[in-house]
This record gives sequence, C-alpha cells and structure tokens, in this order.
Amino acid sequence: MPYLDWQSIRAHPKVFLGISDITVLLNAISYKTGLITFHGNDVMWGFGRNPTLYDELEFRACFIAGRIGEIPASGERRTIRSGVGQGKLLGGNLNCLLKLTSTTYFPDFTGALLFLEALGITPEGCDYLFQQLKQIGVFDQIRGVLIGYIDGLQNDEQAVMQMEDVLLHVTAEDSFPILKADDFGHNWPNTVLPVGGEMRMDADRQTIEILENCVQ
Repeated sequence: MPYLDWQSIRAHPKVFLGISDITVLLNAISYKTGLITFHGNDVMWGFGRNPTLYDELEFRACFIAGRIGEIPASGERRTIRSGVGQGKLLGGNLNCLLKLTSTTYFPDFTGALLFLEALGITPEGCDYLFQQLKQIGVFDQIRGVLIGYIDGLQNDEQAVMQMEDVLLHVTAEDSFPILKADDFGHNWPNTVLPVGGEMRMDADRQTIEILENCVQ
C-alpha cells in the first residue's frame, strides 16, 4: 500500500469503516498510524441493503454516543474455551487478514484480542488458514479470540464442524479464551468493532466490552 500517505493520515485522521476486503486497510492503517479504525457496516454493502435495527443502534452507539462498555448481543453467544482476555482488538475477515502476511503491514498481535469472520469457507479452509496463523506465531501472542457469524458455513445444515470447532482443535495446546459471538459478519447484523482499540472479553460470562474512548 505505498500509495497511502501514512503521515498525512496520522496528522489528519478520518473515520475508516468497513467489513470483508476492507479488513486489509483497517489493520494496515491501524498498525502503521496507531489510529483506531472500525469494522462495521459501510454505506453500500451494509446500510445500502436493508439494515436491521441492531445495525442502526450499534452505529449510533459507536459514532454518536461514543460508547464505552458492553456490546449488546445480536445473536447467540457460546463459550468455546473458558477464560478472560484483554488487549487491543485486531482482525476481521480471515482470508483478507492473511493477505497481509509477510508484508510490512501485518499487525503486531502481541497481547491482542483476535476477532474473525469469513464468507463461504469450509471446515478444511478454516483448518489450513488457522494452521497458517499457528505457524507464524499468532496463537502464541494473542489473549483471546472472538468468532462472528460465518456465512456459508454456519447456515449449512450439512456442515459437520464449524469454525470455532476447528479453532479449538488447532489450538488444543493453547489456553486463550474463545467466544462465539454472532455480532458481526457477512449478511448478518453488525456491531461496530474498534480495530486497535482496547477491549475485554469474558468467555464464561459471554461479554464483550470496549474499554477506551475510540471516537472524538
């Protein structure tokens, strides 16, 4: 991304918001500038296609009220691995996040919380992408994982495993908490998540909290 003027972005910050492919920009901009970016519905693919009340309320809570505290659930939340984790939030679409691998834009996951969603992925696809994260040391650095709504797998009645099942298997030797939280993802109601913002997750209580003011 050599066309981006990092110094100008840092000096004149704007709101960077989106999902899916925008994962690449959200994480790269946050890493290079230290700014908080936002994973959530954009104008075209989110609010341009029949947004739900949850979408609207979460957008207002983030950008108008500047919420600090718990994020309300949009759908089911399940404890996959017990525990509590706190750190800066990084992630987004799993495939797109890994496009940054071996570049100078790949974020530092030390002490981070990782959040993930995907579109049209299979259990086998989850496995090889998680194996990649494992090999580059991400799972040795993070303090917890949030898994959102996985369109194409979660609504597949023939699927024998879900993303959270694969993650639990691949990271069997790890102890970080894992929470399944249907609060973000493709073709699903989305909260607004601050990429680079300080967050706390409690997989036992099934809560997700924003700990710092992310907008001014």
